[in-house]
Amino acid sequence: HAVIETRVADGEVPRLTLRIKPGEPVRLRDITLQVNGPAAELQAFRVPRNTLKPGAVLNHGQYEAVKQRILNQASRYGFFDGRFERQRLAINPDTNAADVELAFNSGPRDVL
Repeated sequence: HAVIETRVADGEVPRLTLRIKPGEPVRLRDITLQVNGPAAELQAFRVPRNTLKPGAVLNHGQYEAVKQRILNQASRYGFFDGRFERQRLAINPDTNAADVELAFNSGPRDVL
């Protein structure tokens, strides 16, 4: 865990000083990515599995990027009603571990 020391210096304009010593980073542990519905049968619809890897340091931007890539593909291939049934990022501060669970249901494919 991070250690934070605070100090307030009195004066005409009080000054707050923070000294932060970062702790160990949170690392990804269990990662579950799944696509349900007709998109799961479409070979061109690819789940971005290489971005989030067990043991890697958690990067919230990468987590959000994976979700966005799934949504972008759904839109590209005509699954306009697709929704995440589950999107969970669970962090255990005692073990510095994070579990990811994303389950996307494509819904029906719209054809023009």
